[in-house]
Order: sequence, then C-alpha cells, then structure tokens
Amino acid sequence: MRKSTSGIVIMNAGATILWSSRRQDTIADSTAKAEIIAANAAAKDVWTSRLLSKFMESTNIPVVYIDNVAALCLAANPLFHQHTKHIERKHFFIRELIENDKLRVEKVSTNDQIADIFTKPLVCSHFRLLRSKLGLV
Repeated sequence: MRKSTSGIVIMNAGATILWSSRRQDTIADSTAKAEIIAANAAAKDVWTSRLLSKFMESTNIPVVYIDNVAALCLAANPLFHQHTKHIERKHFFIRELIENDKLRVEKVSTNDQIADIFTKPLVCSHFRLLRSKLGLV
C-alpha cells in the first residue's frame, strides 16, 4: 500500500486564494479514509477564506466539496460507526467545525472536483477544464 495525495483548493468570491498538494501522513486503506483525511486537511486551511471574508464583510460559511459519498457521511456524522473505528479521531477535526456552523460540506461530482488536478493524472481536456475553474491559464 502507498500513501494517498491530498489536493486542496481554497476559493473565496470565486477566486483561488490557496492551493496545495501533499502526501498524506498515514496510509489510507480505503478511498473513504483518504478522502476524509483530505477533507480534514482542507478544513484546517479554511481559516484563510474566513480571514478574507472578515475583510470583505461576508457572512458566508466556507464549504468543503467532497466527491466521495462515504467520506461526506463520515464528515457530517458525529457518531463513530463500527466500520470507521480504524480511522483515527484526529482526522475528524472537520466535524467540530461543522457542528459549530463554521464550515459546511457538500457533495460534488467527481468530474467537477477541482482538487483532482493536484492528485491524479488527467486527460488533457479534463486538465484544461479544471485549470480554468482554478482561474489559471
């Protein structure tokens, strides 16, 4: 097994303000675990968007878009299920932000997941599409 890569894109008012690609610290034994680790990392970086919102006097709650249904349920559900005991508690910082209305999570289709540009090889046309959504030419 190998470590997954987390891709993170933070946007504010339609503009990309931060992006990163990092190798995850732990080996994920499922795609749901890899996605929840990536979502948690994104949640930790959302502070930059909240900081900009204060300058722009915006009251919008930041959104983390997740393309894995299992990871979406894990992020929003405050209960640990039998099948998720192997995922360490440190990967659920995102839940605290959701419970305190400081963050929302929403489903995004895999084809529209902008962060995928940082995590996997893409066909040229899809790469161009995601690059345009980043606002980079």
